[in-house]
Amino acid sequence: MTKIEKYWFDFLKSHNMKEDTFYAGELSFENTDNASVEELALILCGKKKASTSALEAFELDNEKIPKSGSFYVLSDWNGEPKGVIQITDVTVLPFEDVTWEMAQKEGEDDSLESWRERYTDFFDYDSSIMGYEFSPSMPVVFECFQLMN
Repeated sequence: MTKIEKYWFDFLKSHNMKEDTFYAGELSFENTDNASVEELALILCGKKKASTSALEAFELDNEKIPKSGSFYVLSDWNGEPKGVIQITDVTVLPFEDVTWEMAQKEGEDDSLESWRERYTDFFDYDSSIMGYEFSPSMPVVFECFQLMN
């Protein structure tokens, strides 16, 4: 049994949940060690409650879009389990239609403009690696979640 699996089963036991509770998998954030540590800290302190991804990135990776109610074990850059989140809401919409009310849930920006700048930089980088094209009308997956432990 891996560390992640053990963490998941320990979580189920400590929350009196059934062993067949749907487990969507392991989840880590960002693409560098430092950024991953910062994102994880924001989640674990309760400040970050949402995330945004390119819809096309899911399609290119043959990954399913997360569904409300799904549980994920959060891991750090080294694959160490650090917490469990549950997806509470998933919305697919054009990047340019994300509102300030939504963006605030990510807990990282002080305005919609700064959120858009940060994500434009991220999607410019991510799209160059993944092979999709970023534009303001590009569909994104906006996920809200809650920390469970």
